[in-house]
Amino acid sequence: MQQSNVLVLTDDPAFAHAVAARWRSDHRSPARAITQVSSDVGEAAMFEDYRFAILGPVRDGALEPLLRGLESAGVEACVCGEPNDKDSLFQMHPRVLRIQLQDDWLETLMLVSKEVLRRLDADARARQAEHAAATRGTEATLGRYMLEMSHIVSDTLTSLVGNADLLLLAAEPVSKQGCEQIRTIRAMGLRLSQIMERFSSLANEIGAVEKQSQGETAEAVSARIPGL
Repeated sequence: MQQSNVLVLTDDPAFAHAVAARWRSDHRSPARAITQVSSDVGEAAMFEDYRFAILGPVRDGALEPLLRGLESAGVEACVCGEPNDKDSLFQMHPRVLRIQLQDDWLETLMLVSKEVLRRLDADARARQAEHAAATRGTEATLGRYMLEMSHIVSDTLTSLVGNADLLLLAAEPVSKQGCEQIRTIRAMGLRLSQIMERFSSLANEIGAVEKQSQGETAEAVSARIPGL
């Protein structure tokens, strides 16, 4: 079942029908489906499944709790109501959009809804880009640290393998099980040394490519700007 991202909250069946019909008639709507519920909706936690809420006429006293629940869930809200209806309430919720139920209110609602959803999509893409950039930055920092520590790790592994060889060649006898364990330690040390050599080789290759790219860029700039 496809999850809706727009919620219609109203106790007026005619309002809900009008919004749903207009939404379905617009093939360019950014939301493919909407969910309609009354003001008797249960847990406010259900709001977390939605990005945008459209509120129509509701029973007395229901609007403010609904707005608080939507606000706490981080859901953008638009209230369709009569002119000057509950001005004091909207002063408490300045981020809530308002549309008067006059003339072409449905067309206005569609325009507002599209713009809000487009903005929400843009915000989501921006957050994803920021997260990706932060991840790349972390990986770059880890890579630099590994490069800085590679010679220390290599020296440690060389010492490890060397000491294993000395134990195997020692004059004092070592049990068969002990010899096997030492050989295993030696083999793992050699394997890690090979990995570190490959890592250093890749780092050198990347550095060479970056240096070449910087040189080509400098040449291109010089060619475009005489005198440099």
